Amino acid sequence: MRRDTGRIDSWKLAQGLLRYSTRRQAYVDDVRGIINSNRLKQYDSADLVDYDREKIKLVLDSVEGRCAKPTAGPTDA
Repeated sequence: MRRDTGRIDSWKLAQGLLRYSTRRQAYVDDVRGIINSNRLKQYDSADLVDYDREKIKLVLDSVEGRCAKPTAGPTDA
């Protein structure tokens, strides 16, 4: 996508996951929800060719801090 248009679109790329899960469109919708809730669309234009490891760590730490924490599932008793 970047080669063809010069940029990527995470929203369109998520649609490519349609056959990745048996949940089909529901899975794509969940991925798009994660993109939205974590404001990840802003990184569609990121250029990681000449990356700075410290900046990458700061971004990942920032995103991780905003991501929903997993909840404990049912346990076997």
